[in-house]
Amino acid sequence: MESSGAAAFRAGISLPEDLEKHYADITSEFCVRQKGYKQHKKKGVSTEPMFLCVARDLLKFEEKRYNLATSLLLPELPSDSSEPVSGVPPYIILNIMLPGYDAPNPVWGKSRTDGPGWSLVFYLLMTEQTRTELQDLPNASAGVRLLQRFVTDDSTDMRERLKLIASLVNPEEVNLGAVVRKLVVDYNMKPVLTRPQHEFFTDGSRYFEIDVRRTCAALCHLATRIPCMRLLAEKHAGMYGWERGG
Repeated sequence: MESSGAAAFRAGISLPEDLEKHYADITSEFCVRQKGYKQHKKKGVSTEPMFLCVARDLLKFEEKRYNLATSLLLPELPSDSSEPVSGVPPYIILNIMLPGYDAPNPVWGKSRTDGPGWSLVFYLLMTEQTRTELQDLPNASAGVRLLQRFVTDDSTDMRERLKLIASLVNPEEVNLGAVVRKLVVDYNMKPVLTRPQHEFFTDGSRYFEIDVRRTCAALCHLATRIPCMRLLAEKHAGMYGWERGG
């Protein structure tokens, strides 16, 4: 979907698919650090997510768009779940900006940081379990307490540790070249730090938005992975980032 101007649009309008078949039992596919990781260096299967993906969009813009929530019509929520809990809004919006222009020659090319491209947007809604734990924060799980600090406290370096796990879910259906195929095998579902090219926005009540504005080359560390990331966007790959820790 191509979007222009500041007119409000309904979240999920560009990809009105049934998300249940895409996101059912997805947490079992992700391995994340467990309690005591510094000592044993072991990862384990993620537990239930704190937020569920309820809508998504693939939007085309002529330049990068930040704080998309100001142009969105988010789904209405029941009154008992529409307010923030312990400072955490009911929605987290993840906006991944992917460039539609060619990367410059690494030797003599002129650097380019903006231009036509896509926003791959995920709208995540707080689960009832997360809401319940946030209502009793001192007794909440470590993951929920960490989430609350991450959203409400922007004075620490915690947000600089944010990682993104991207998954190309159907590589066998995409005609990938040999180089890109190997990169998918080697780097699919590997965590990537989003810093320093990320921004955070909130209205303090309904949403907390994470905008990742990295170029494809920076996001994947290798310029040769640019085609892979474009295919990831066009094939509606899943991107997740919140899990409830021990």
